[in-house]
Amino acid sequence: MGMVHKTTVGAASTIIEFTLPYCTRPHCGLLVRGLESWVKIGTQVPSHWPPHCHPEFVYVMVTLGRANCLIRCQTDTQQYFAEREIDGEYVWIVPSGVIHEIQWRAEAPMLRLFIKKQWIESLIGRRVNGVSLEPLKRYVAFEPTIGDLCRRIRHHGCVQEPPNRAAVAGLGAALAAELLLANESLCAVDVSRGPRLSELALEKIYAYVREHLPERLTLAQLAWVVGLSPSYFGQMFRLGHGSTPIAYVISQRVQRARELLTVGHLSVKEIAHEVGFADQSQMARHFRAADLATPRSHLPPR
Repeated sequence: MGMVHKTTVGAASTIIEFTLPYCTRPHCGLLVRGLESWVKIGTQVPSHWPPHCHPEFVYVMVTLGRANCLIRCQTDTQQYFAEREIDGEYVWIVPSGVIHEIQWRAEAPMLRLFIKKQWIESLIGRRVNGVSLEPLKRYVAFEPTIGDLCRRIRHHGCVQEPPNRAAVAGLGAALAAELLLANESLCAVDVSRGPRLSELALEKIYAYVREHLPERLTLAQLAWVVGLSPSYFGQMFRLGHGSTPIAYVISQRVQRARELLTVGHLSVKEIAHEVGFADQSQMARHFRAADLATPRSHLPPR
């Protein structure tokens, strides 16, 4: 988990101790207690936040401006970690106790919310289970108030001198509620058609598989793309698509391999690696399972 240091913050009659990760730059910015949450606003400098978690809180990070960073997050009980690049304005929701780390590459304004688990359960009726990472503009398109709240919190916490702590606290609570309620409406599962993945979630999976086809794609990694646990994602994907996620990945590899074989510019061995198979023998097995043909039968006539 790496080294940690603790920051004790007092507000009114309440004292709370955050466990914060050791990093290459000191923690800075304004930290204010809001309604059932804490709000931290400031400018993030290039630094590394090693693996850590927040056991007592759901962590919500809103990057403002041209944030550039690499994030890694635990995706299942085996502590498999998936990586995502962020370049721009994003909302990242991390359930309590989930290990995560960030490598900040550039300075950027950002806003963090540490929200009590019990309050979230009373707000949305359940715990936050899956990690969610979505562009801020998606939230703003759904609820424009979110954009206004982000701007007003930054004004009262960073631009105004001295900072208006009461305004930051109240606006932070409102932002926490709006983000969590919007996330419920934008979540991957479309219960209106029965428990299954939404069309948007399926499109995200299809696009991710296309972009990362040559790489090792696991159930946990695909589940993280839509912010669900691996087991639940597997069930929902099968209901929405008709096959398991891994079976879909294999079908896409076979389809892409057929296209490359027909062109004839690469060898069978080269194409196997190009589409993500371990070797040409593995590719041949999946070809035979798909259409009883061999890869070489798809080569153009000489």
